[in-house]
Amino acid sequence: MLDQIDETEITSIEIEKSLVDEKVVIEDPKEIEKIIYAFSDVKLRRSSALDKSTETYWISIIVNNSLRFGMNLTDTNFLYVTDLDKKDKYSSGNFRMTSDFDVDSIASLFK
Repeated sequence: MLDQIDETEITSIEIEKSLVDEKVVIEDPKEIEKIIYAFSDVKLRRSSALDKSTETYWISIIVNNSLRFGMNLTDTNFLYVTDLDKKDKYSSGNFRMTSDFDVDSIASLFK
């Protein structure tokens, strides 16, 4: 994602938690940086198989006040990513996270 935009262009991140239908909006640049950093070193492998998850987070990345990226993150380390500015076969994909990712970094935003 960061090869498509400059991190400073992110104006907010909206995260919805599916089980309780709660939503948080992050607008503080330092908090946005923490979230982006949490995803920056994650290794991904394309995958069509999904494990049954108990929780899903819908993450919207707002760039220059317009929705640009959508992500679905499951507690079973699957991530679906779409770039809403692109209309080709590379604009979205389903991935398994193959490196460590602390889902609690997202879950803690709802406490």
